[in-house]
Amino acid sequence: MQSVVMEKVPSLKQKPEQIKRYATSPFMAMEVNTAELEALANLSEIVSIEADRLAAPAIGIEAVIPESK
Repeated sequence: MQSVVMEKVPSLKQKPEQIKRYATSPFMAMEVNTAELEALANLSEIVSIEADRLAAPAIGIEAVIPESK
């Protein structure tokens, strides 16, 4: 199905470095422009589209290591 999607939005084939295809799941991750996003959203093969966003800011973690004797 991933190949079908790639064929239906030909501009995606021109930037393979921005597309991650997973071998064991039907998911794909990609960077797309507005026109490509609209084309993907209109495909019957696409069930859902989710933006990849930072859920929470990263914070530093401190570890306390006891002194060795």
